[in-house]
Amino acid sequence: MEELERDLQAALRRRPAPTGFAQRVLARIEAAPAPSAKPWWRSRGLLRPNWRWAAAAALVISLAAGSALEYQRQERARGERASQQVILALEITGSALRAVRSQIARTARAQGGER
Repeated sequence: MEELERDLQAALRRRPAPTGFAQRVLARIEAAPAPSAKPWWRSRGLLRPNWRWAAAAALVISLAAGSALEYQRQERARGERASQQVILALEITGSALRAVRSQIARTARAQGGER
């Protein structure tokens, strides 16, 4: 472990910069092109007219698809409610018909027994 520490200390020891280092860095900075005043997204052409139209079209399509899906979901829910109401109506009608049939049968037995 001591050998590793010595190697690290040797590698990280402060050394003087080579002669002319500061002048070379300053010369490179001066030679570099000046940064543009435009934001990065404008300098890369992300808001060219074609991109704007494509983004607008994507937005319109996603809104239309979302509203179509919502309409479809609502229609499905209405259909399911209507189906449940029809089933309930048929159950009520069947129950009423059974009651009427039972009443008719009792009346027929009562009349048949009187004769």
